[in-house]
Amino acid sequence: MIISGTVHNANHGILLNEVNVIYEIQKIFLCVCILFAMVDAEEHQLAQAENLYYSDQMSELQSTLPALLESFPNHSSVMFYQALFENDAEKALSLYNTIHNQHPHSKFADDALFRVGQFYHTKGQLDKADSVYNELLSVYPKSDILDEVAYAQCQGLLDREKYDSAKTHLRHFLQFFPRSELTDAAVWDLENLQQDIDKETLREAVEQKHVYSVQIGVLRHLNNAKRVQRELGEKFNDVHIREQQLGNDKLYALSIGQFDKREKAEQFAIRFIAPHLDEYKIIKKKVSLNE
Repeated sequence: MIISGTVHNANHGILLNEVNVIYEIQKIFLCVCILFAMVDAEEHQLAQAENLYYSDQMSELQSTLPALLESFPNHSSVMFYQALFENDAEKALSLYNTIHNQHPHSKFADDALFRVGQFYHTKGQLDKADSVYNELLSVYPKSDILDEVAYAQCQGLLDREKYDSAKTHLRHFLQFFPRSELTDAAVWDLENLQQDIDKETLREAVEQKHVYSVQIGVLRHLNNAKRVQRELGEKFNDVHIREQQLGNDKLYALSIGQFDKREKAEQFAIRFIAPHLDEYKIIKKKVSLNE
């Protein structure tokens, strides 16, 4: 009986140990499930933001930015979105450089570096812009934005008034990127060059005291106007903001292009603006060569 009782107690201890083990395993399993659920939720939040970016739903993306910054303050993608909506160009530049330098293999590293080049391009620092563009081509040879980089290089040649080189580069662009969204713009540039529409034509127009532009909208806040100007500047060279007075209010009109003839402005608008905007107008304005 004593032996039987002893065995019984041992079995009971074994059963208790098994219960404890099972309980601990269940706790671990529950923790793992919770962890995976949290990871899935985070990935879903980032995936949603990425989808908004690629579907060009910028207002919706901007509205999600505070929550993204709270959850992922150091995530490279979130830093990229933050830079997109940063009104201070220098702060945006710093964010883009951080992405490129600290997260060179991240999803938007090539795009961030491209925007660094655009910053210098916009500032007229063409040598710096070229250096950045060449670095991008070297570091990210399989980037999805190679066409944008190549077209930006063409624009740099146009800005330098190196028209023969620009013609060559534009032809190469059309050869290597026939399906790019920038193809129409490249064709337009090439046609203008082939027809000898260059800076001299613009100077003649200035001497006549006016040129024609395509006005695409009027905004109440200068910061918003500058942000739109930067975004449009990625596709077009001549994007201007003109201050207007309406009673006691200041308004800011955005226009694209400078053409010596109204017909050329209308052709440009039909080709590039009408597919995206229902309302725009051709305006005649006085300009200076420094505008």
